[in-house]
Amino acid sequence: MKRMLWQISLLTLLVSCLFENGVAGAFEFKGFGDVTYADSTAVYPVNPINNQDRNNITGRFALGALDLYVSQAITDRLEVLAEIAIEPARDSGEMGIDLERFQIGYVFSDMLKLRAGRFHTILGYWNTAYHHGAQIQTSIDRPVFLRFEDGGGILPVHAVGLWAEGRFRLSPMSIQYGVMFTNGSKVVGAEPASDSSLGGTLDMNNNMDNNTNKQVTLQLRVRPYMLRALSVGVSGNVARVQGVDPGPAGAPMEVSQQIYSADVEYIDRYVEFLAEYYALRDKDELGTAGTNTNAAYYVQLGVTLADRFIPYGRFERMSIREGDPYFNVLTGLGTPDQKKYLVGLRYNLTQNSSLKGEVNWIEPTAGHGYSLYQSQWAFEF
Repeated sequence: MKRMLWQISLLTLLVSCLFENGVAGAFEFKGFGDVTYADSTAVYPVNPINNQDRNNITGRFALGALDLYVSQAITDRLEVLAEIAIEPARDSGEMGIDLERFQIGYVFSDMLKLRAGRFHTILGYWNTAYHHGAQIQTSIDRPVFLRFEDGGGILPVHAVGLWAEGRFRLSPMSIQYGVMFTNGSKVVGAEPASDSSLGGTLDMNNNMDNNTNKQVTLQLRVRPYMLRALSVGVSGNVARVQGVDPGPAGAPMEVSQQIYSADVEYIDRYVEFLAEYYALRDKDELGTAGTNTNAAYYVQLGVTLADRFIPYGRFERMSIREGDPYFNVLTGLGTPDQKKYLVGLRYNLTQNSSLKGEVNWIEPTAGHGYSLYQSQWAFEF
C-alpha cells in the first residue's frame, strides 16, 4: 500500500509540474473514470471468463480505472503519447498503476508514420477505436473476448515493439494500412494461485520476449468517400505463444497461432452498427492436439434518440475447441465456450458524462446460464 501511495504521489507531482511551469498548454491532457454497480443471478461457483463475474453474485459497487491520457506534438513531425491507468486488481481489489500505452512517433508523410513503444494492437475495430475510458464506448463493457489481458482477455490487445501505418487517398476511397513487429505474448499462471482452476492470464511481455519468434500484426481498412460513415477492415496476427507456469499442474504449452479478423462499421449521428469476426488457429507444438480453429464474434446496434438517449443491443459468441491447449484450463487460459446477449440504454448527461444501464444473459456451453445486471456512471475530463 505504501508503494502504491508513493506511485500516486510521484504521478501527481509530475502532472502538477507540467501545469505549474506552463508546459501543459502544449499537452493534450485528458482523464477518464467510471463507477459501476453490478448484480447477478449466478449460483456460486460459476465458471465465467477467468473469474470476471464471480463477485457480482452478491451485488457490488466497483471503481473503474482512473485513466490519464497525455499527448504532445514535440515538433511538426515528432510526437509522444502516454496513457496511465490507476485501477483495482481483478481479484484482490488492491489499487495499482499500469502503463497502458507509451509511445513515440515520427511522421514522414500521410503514407508513413512510425511508432515505437507500447500500444494497442491493430486487430479489428474495437481495440483501435475504444481505449481504456468507458465514456468513449456506448456500452459498459467491451465484448468478452476483447477484454484486456489482465481482465481475462483471449487476444493480444497490447504489444511492445514497432508500428508503421499510413493512408492512401485513392478515389473513390481512402485506404489505411498498418504493420506491427512486436514481442509475442505468453500465458502465465493465475493470480492468486487459489484461482488456478480457472486457467491462466495472457501477458504481453513488456520488457522481454520468452522466445525468438516475434509477433507480426497486419491491418488494412477501407473508407469510401461516398459513404463516409462506413468502414471495412481486415487484420491478422501471427505469433508463437508459450505457457509459463500456467494452470494448477504447471503443464507446458506452446502453439503456433494465427489470428484472422474481419470487421464492418457504420457510424453516423443516429446509427451505430459494429460487427467483428475473429478466427484463432492454434497448432499444438508440444503435444498431439493438432490444429484447432476457434471463432469469436459480436454484432452491436445502437440508435441515438433526441441526441441524448441511445438504446443498444449486442450479441456475442465464442466457439472454443476443448482440445486446444491455448484455451485448456490446465495449460492455457481456461476460457469456456459461451453465448452472451445484452440490451442497454445510455443517457448522455453532458458531452463528457453518461449514465448506462444493461441487462446481460450469459449462456455457457458447460454449466448454468445466468443474468448480469449493470449500471454505470462514466465521465471524462
